[in-house]
Amino acid sequence: MGMNTILGTMSGGLGAYNLMVFQRSGGYYDTNDLQGSWTFLGLGSGNNAGWFYGDLNIDSGGNTYHTSFLDSNGSTDLGNSQTLYVSSDGIVTSDDSSYQGVISQDKEITVFTRNDSGGGYDLGIMLKSGGTFQQSDLYGDWNFHAFVVVDNFGSWMHGMATIYNNNISIVTDAVTSHGIFTSDPVEFSVSSDGIVSNDGGLPFYGKMSADKSLIVCTMSRSEERRVGKECRSRWSPYH
Repeated sequence: MGMNTILGTMSGGLGAYNLMVFQRSGGYYDTNDLQGSWTFLGLGSGNNAGWFYGDLNIDSGGNTYHTSFLDSNGSTDLGNSQTLYVSSDGIVTSDDSSYQGVISQDKEITVFTRNDSGGGYDLGIMLKSGGTFQQSDLYGDWNFHAFVVVDNFGSWMHGMATIYNNNISIVTDAVTSHGIFTSDPVEFSVSSDGIVSNDGGLPFYGKMSADKSLIVCTMSRSEERRVGKECRSRWSPYH
């Protein structure tokens, strides 16, 4: 990911809250760049407010084949396959006219937005599978940005989290659109294929990028169906 991605949260007009991802333009792309296995994670608003994640394979023609899916309502429906197309400047589109994404310069991350079937809107991130991961890849200081939705209510959150070599994460300097945020220490782990989990007692699923500088995760934040999507980027190593 390097210095080619900016993550941010902000309050907009009319009481709106935003999670934004900026990716640097440049390079040359075609649909073959999508070929391979990907993990996707996303957050939806509106009547279908909640998180979703899963895995898919994309062939050389851009045809997608979902191999797993789960959302915050418990659905595991794989849905229909679709075809994705990549322009020479990295813009990703599909047969769904509302879908638009962009592929990163290293061709390992795709960020997309789309309309969902319930009249809401989705923001999703796809990370290409591959690489081998170990627990020490988590250690260090991480900046995090998140968007949280509860049905038709939303808020943003950002701050710093340090994961120490005992696997415990301590959150500091965390702020939400409604004030200061505090969190109990949580133990994190990462599998050899980059899946990140924790012992916080609530549904949590994360994926580390191939360059080990980004973690994208979905989680439920309380029993009131509050759900969130977090983008964490590495700031400095801790060993």
